Amino acid sequence: MAPKKSGRSEKKTDFWGKTFTQHYDSKGNKSGRSERKEGFWGNKYTQHSDQRGNKTGRSEGKESFFGAKYQQHYDKKGKESGWSERKETFSGKNYRQHYDETNKKTRWSEKKEGFWGNKFRQHYDEEGTKYSQGSRSNSPSNTPTSSGSSYSSPSSGSSSGGSVYRGSKNSSQRIPKIFWKLPVFVIIAALALSLIRSIVDSIGSVRLPSGSSVSNYQPTAGYVSAINLNLRSGPGSEYSKITTLHNGTALSCFNQAQSRDGNTWVRVNVSGTEGWVLQKFVSYNNTQATQSSQESEQQEAESSERLEAETLKSEQEAEQQRQQQETALRQQQEIQQQRQAELASQEEAERQRQAESERRAQEVEEQGKAELQREQENEQRRIEYERQRQAMEEQRQARIAWEQKQEAERRRAERNQRIIRSVGELIREGVRRKRN
Repeated sequence: MAPKKSGRSEKKTDFWGKTFTQHYDSKGNKSGRSERKEGFWGNKYTQHSDQRGNKTGRSEGKESFFGAKYQQHYDKKGKESGWSERKETFSGKNYRQHYDETNKKTRWSEKKEGFWGNKFRQHYDEEGTKYSQGSRSNSPSNTPTSSGSSYSSPSSGSSSGGSVYRGSKNSSQRIPKIFWKLPVFVIIAALALSLIRSIVDSIGSVRLPSGSSVSNYQPTAGYVSAINLNLRSGPGSEYSKITTLHNGTALSCFNQAQSRDGNTWVRVNVSGTEGWVLQKFVSYNNTQATQSSQESEQQEAESSERLEAETLKSEQEAEQQRQQQETALRQQQEIQQQRQAELASQEEAERQRQAESERRAQEVEEQGKAELQREQENEQRRIEYERQRQAMEEQRQARIAWEQKQEAERRRAERNQRIIRSVGELIREGVRRKRN
């Protein structure tokens, strides 16, 4: 059965280049937003608000007593209202698990990528959990954070799809996660200590001290059957050489011991000098001694085979444990590398988004400046045109006034001429009358 989607969250950038997280419900409607802020003492947290801009709560990163990191959520009154933590599936897929105040799983979320390459966080409901979508009553509302976590607060704002938290325990829920690791390390350490102790005991059991008293054993007469035979201070070729014995040298043979390489050595006394020689290069003077030596060699060979089998088994078990530890360590390193690569890719994407937002803001600012400059130029052109128009109008009015003045002077001159002509005619008429 496919999980039920309860909403999603997506990072956005506003007009001023500020980054925030937009939350949507299961129907795709906007239900709130979150943004990173810094407190008075420098503590960083995420502020949550509903679609109307009312604060509904906040969340901040915490670390438990054992070093486990998680997100603690608070309602608008500052009370703890839930928590969430990052987890990983068996196949290495990362997701975020959300809990309520009783440490019960309520929902989970994971990062996804849309058809056009946009990245967002999808939220899913846990089976058997009831949720309220788009409620505007006085019930607790839940808003997912930018990292996929969620919180609740008793506000009247709209809720974005997700689980409802009514409180939370503090870091006590982190303790069981650590408890299952401690017994594993204790068991591995106990097995390693037991293995080392068994190897040391097995090695010590095959060695006898070179200074053991000769009186504890009944000497057996023998002689050197090799051309040259080294007499050493202990049962093994790693011990220092005392002298070299030649073929036929008489020996007093005592107890036998087995070296690390599985060879049988005999403690002998040669003219008062005590040391160890290889048993296969020593011959005995009687048959009974030879038989007892052969029986002793057979017993020692069997014990050597058993010891080698036990040692080989212990070494194989130790090698298997070491390989398992190396495999687990390698898997942890690969997971850490994947997380670091994902974090680096997220940081790179964030830097690219910030650079893109800065570039867009700069383009918008440049466009605004260019538009303002164009408006100023247009205003200047309009003013210049108006000034020229007024000058032309003044010139036209002055020309009209001049023409009117010229017309008035012309009419006045004509009137004066008519008056002069009239006076002349009257004078001439008077002169003519006087003559008559």
